[in-house]
Amino acid sequence: MTYDQEAKMGYLYLFPKTFTPVIEDTDELEENAFLSVDVDQEGRIVGIEFFNEEANVIRDSLADAFLYEEQATCFSLRLRNMVPKSSCLLQGVTFYFAETDHTGFIGFDILDLERYPVEVLRTLAQPAYK
Repeated sequence: MTYDQEAKMGYLYLFPKTFTPVIEDTDELEENAFLSVDVDQEGRIVGIEFFNEEANVIRDSLADAFLYEEQATCFSLRLRNMVPKSSCLLQGVTFYFAETDHTGFIGFDILDLERYPVEVLRTLAQPAYK
């Protein structure tokens, strides 16, 4: 994650620095004009841009370490511990929000494990406890 204080913009990378996809397009999230996603040539979301008040979640989370939680059917990342009131699906990723109007970004689940490289995501996952 990065945050630019001057621009009041945050960025969340979905993959580690060693994974270097070519960004082909940037799309605004239809449900929330303050979030845009960078999409690579394989149609995968590789990063999320946060603007205006949505960038505050990145600014406020920089000191914390966040890891994916590997589940049976997805990889989950939550920046805030809240119950989502709304969600939307794009490119095999479900985005979760604190408010019914799709504001207040909470986190996401990567659902399409055929499109997103599981072995790469596992490098960012917390160890499973048995």
